[in-house]
Amino acid sequence: MTEKTKETKNAQSVEYEKLRRAFNGIAKTEHGKTVLRYLKRDCGFAKTSLVMNPQACDINPIGSIYNEARKDVYHRIRQFIDVEFLKQIEYEEDKNV
Repeated sequence: MTEKTKETKNAQSVEYEKLRRAFNGIAKTEHGKTVLRYLKRDCGFAKTSLVMNPQACDINPIGSIYNEARKDVYHRIRQFIDVEFLKQIEYEEDKNV
């Protein structure tokens, strides 16, 4: 491994850890959980990405790609959040309602 590659990996590791701490700091609060639940719903996390064209009965590739890109936003965020908080966000009801 070259020196530049080591520096890049170290910088990525530092950035990952910084984001992990930040997202977990948010996820441990009730308001943070509310926001993350909103993102989960709005990004279509638990929904299919496929979009059907009802006229032609075929799959709309542009709409499907768009939906998959929306889902990716939440997927990328959730990779930083500890499992204990993910369980609370994704399986428990919002207490701020």
